[in-house]
Amino acid sequence: MGLCAAGHEWDLPLHLRQTPLDGAIPEREIKEVCKFFTIQDFEAGDVIIKKGDPSNTAYCIVSGSADIVLKEEKEGKGRIQVTVGANNFLGGFGLITGEDNAAGSSNQVVKEPVSVVGARPGMYVKLPRDQLQRLQQAKPKIYKTISELIALRAHLLTDIPFFKQVTSRWPKAAFYTFASLFQYQAFFEHEELIAESGKQADKLIVLIRGTLNVANMRKGNDMYQLTERGKLINLTSLFYNFSRLYWDIVASPNEADVTQIMTLRREDFRKFIAAEIIDSYDAFERASIEYVLREMRSQQRLFLHVVEEADMTEFCSLWKLKEYGENVKIVVKKAVDIRSSCSSSSSRLLPRTSPRGAAFHGF
Repeated sequence: MGLCAAGHEWDLPLHLRQTPLDGAIPEREIKEVCKFFTIQDFEAGDVIIKKGDPSNTAYCIVSGSADIVLKEEKEGKGRIQVTVGANNFLGGFGLITGEDNAAGSSNQVVKEPVSVVGARPGMYVKLPRDQLQRLQQAKPKIYKTISELIALRAHLLTDIPFFKQVTSRWPKAAFYTFASLFQYQAFFEHEELIAESGKQADKLIVLIRGTLNVANMRKGNDMYQLTERGKLINLTSLFYNFSRLYWDIVASPNEADVTQIMTLRREDFRKFIAAEIIDSYDAFERASIEYVLREMRSQQRLFLHVVEEADMTEFCSLWKLKEYGENVKIVVKKAVDIRSSCSSSSSRLLPRTSPRGAAFHGF
């Protein structure tokens, strides 16, 4: 234990527990890997990561906060930035297996997509490539766990169909910038409330591993258990404000497994869109509509279970996002129209001339 340059007391094993390593590896092993990490203090305005530098070091804020700069101030328009705190890896995309070329050609080395600057004074830890390689030789199992945690942000976008559908053709800089906005949470021992009914739904929740229990407070015994990797909850909250959340969402780890989630705040998603890094709002909206309608179909909600799989893409194109109050009236009318259409046509669920404008409210 000692003092960093700013005079803050530091204890590296303790601070590593403010990173995704906490719970992912045993406490005694956290102490063993300390020598591979460096701890550094920072003040407000200090550059922690510089955009365009080689992305060969992973960082994690352990106290204080930092800003991910999506767009610099320009022509009188203020800087667009997202604030992050502890427990999230930043940068280090070049450490992901296969993301940096072995030959080291300068035109292929992964670059940092954004700058990260200090917001509220604190400390961060960092793990550079050479230390990660030493860790691989010394403790291969721990290396594998840490590498997976560093890569989780990017693999979220490549492995989960919803995100892959939207981001698969994005330039690397836009891809890694968007990946940087997701925040990590893990639950290892006890059930813990993630989102509470009656509160505003202001973030997307992505189940990475383990179990979530979702209880509908409007229906006393209505509870769902979610275990599917990539399950999305509160997806449409990215696009508009819920007056309140009707679900209690509870992480339910057990002795055999942890529960891991990634979250994306609506405010951060909107800042990404406002920064004009890539034109993506419409693509996200269309993908969200299709995801929610397919979920409703699989649950046989409303009339959607009667839609044939071959018709789903065309069917989804007929809908758009609307506020909940308007949805109720639109969905009822649409149900009447579709039942009428079904009774008059056996070849297709909906005629191609069906009016646009249907809407929904769901997960």
